[in-house]
Amino acid sequence: MREKKEDTEQNIYRELQILEEMEFDPRISQRNLSQKLGIALGLANLLIKSMVQKGYVKASKLGWKRWVYIVTPAGFTRKLHLTLAYIDRFFDQYKNVRELLKHQLDNLDLNSESRIALLGNKEFTELAYICLRDMGITEIDFISQSGTEKFLGNNTIKLETIDLTNHNAIILGIHKNSIEDKELLIKKGIPESRITLLLDHYSSISDTEETENL
Repeated sequence: MREKKEDTEQNIYRELQILEEMEFDPRISQRNLSQKLGIALGLANLLIKSMVQKGYVKASKLGWKRWVYIVTPAGFTRKLHLTLAYIDRFFDQYKNVRELLKHQLDNLDLNSESRIALLGNKEFTELAYICLRDMGITEIDFISQSGTEKFLGNNTIKLETIDLTNHNAIILGIHKNSIEDKELLIKKGIPESRITLLLDHYSSISDTEETENL
């Protein structure tokens, strides 16, 4: 049942992509569409046929194996509905992740006098920054591997040069190298108890919630 639900959601998103691509270039080929969407040519053909049957797209043959696809008024309405649904889903996910982050940060026993260092995935650390400010924490340093990146308009400090001994917590935004970053911090003498990897169990939590909602 879950696989069927995910497949349906995926096809809806693909439908939105197809409508956008056809609106931009009515003469786009099915092969180019399949490449842009990262799907098999046969699947792209099935999706287009379905959209033609539903009246979202009008297909006209220009020549041998050449077609032009015109998005109909019904197709534009469908595109609007799909876009709004996608935005709603995005903000629902945003709210869920923010609540999970807030819960995790609340468990760190921080207060307005705490000093925090943020490092890692930009999206996660931005959310962590917002949550920390909501908690009244203003002493926040932004760290990066190079020290040349910008974070919310602020300069970052190079990880190798910053002194983290006076920070109450070092918060890592989860990303593909977050474990390596954590190990580097431990090598620098930072106790593991002061290092927090954001949403390190997020995938398993999400899977559990999705299963319970089915």
